[in-house]
Amino acid sequence: MQRRINKRRKTNQLAYKNLEQRLYLTVAGNVNDANMLWVTGEADGDVAIVASADGYSVTDNGVEVGTFTDVERLGIYIDVGSDNETANNVSVDFANETVDYVFAFAGDGENNFVFEGDESIGAAIIVGGNDSDSVDLNVETEFMARVLLRSGEDTFNLNADANWVSFQGGSDNDTFTLPEEVTADGKVWVSLGSGDNTATIDGDAQRLTVAGGQDADTVTIGSTANFERNVFLNLGNGENTTNFAGSTDGGLYVNGGSDVDNVTIGEGSTIADWTSLKLGNGDNIVALDGVFADAVNVYGGDGSDNVSFGSSSAVTGSVLANLGEGSNSFTLAGSVADDLTVNSENEDDVFEVTGDVAGETVLGPGDQVLSRGRGFRGRFGGFWSWFRGFGRGR
Repeated sequence: MQRRINKRRKTNQLAYKNLEQRLYLTVAGNVNDANMLWVTGEADGDVAIVASADGYSVTDNGVEVGTFTDVERLGIYIDVGSDNETANNVSVDFANETVDYVFAFAGDGENNFVFEGDESIGAAIIVGGNDSDSVDLNVETEFMARVLLRSGEDTFNLNADANWVSFQGGSDNDTFTLPEEVTADGKVWVSLGSGDNTATIDGDAQRLTVAGGQDADTVTIGSTANFERNVFLNLGNGENTTNFAGSTDGGLYVNGGSDVDNVTIGEGSTIADWTSLKLGNGDNIVALDGVFADAVNVYGGDGSDNVSFGSSSAVTGSVLANLGEGSNSFTLAGSVADDLTVNSENEDDVFEVTGDVAGETVLGPGDQVLSRGRGFRGRFGGFWSWFRGFGRGR
């Protein structure tokens, strides 16, 4: 009998050696093949990057990480915990150095970024997380300043000249400031999202767009602010407040929502093109005392609207006010160089004209029939298509 012998094949077993556990609570730095400085890792404390003639010094919680040379114009990449919820404080001082880009990323903690420098840089791109983040951009950007902070009570202070500016907050209270003596040569786009948001603009820009959300938004444009083109304020629902005291060589377009809207265009302000205030439902209050070089249109809704042109107001074009339902009032104490037309859907509304109207005056309480959205969208429908596509790169 032949006996079969089974031979087992000898196999090598995988084994893992236990290494000592180590916890690295510090960032690391290196210069990659493109001569770009990378600062990454979980920070132990405040991270500071300071440029000098000897290179870029990086410290974490006061401890030196290293000094890095051969950093060329491509710039700096910073990621200090984008995958965790740790709070991070990051400061970058470019001193007399300049780079094309600085990228900064942080996670869901309460992050603070401060950027400074004596020379301009190309672009700053900052991304935060889902908690409260703040960005102070104190260095001039020649190409773009783009800040995405998501949820949380976020703040972006643009304290140096820029070109194209984009700020996107999230679902909580957000704050944007553009102070006096700061100029944005390109367009400024501010998307505040939901929450009680605040945008304060005292500097100059080529064009301004502010988008709010479902809660109370306050936009204040000071007397030192000047715009070369249009100003678009799309504030949505909520008790919104607009204070405009600056000047624009374009038009002013304000879109409110279903709650109370307060719009004040103060004495000394000038608007060169159309002014259109579409306030929607709610008990809206409009006080106009500026100089309007073209037509002024005001659209109310189902609430009680109070529209007044003060004694210092001067309109070169025509005035059209369609106030809708509710207990509305309209007063004009200034001057209108063309026609004045005021309509509503309530025949008991009170309209009063004590100022000067060079053209025809038509006061029609109770005469308004389906004239609310049609006139606005007929004249400005292109604006809404543009606004919806703005964030997609139009």
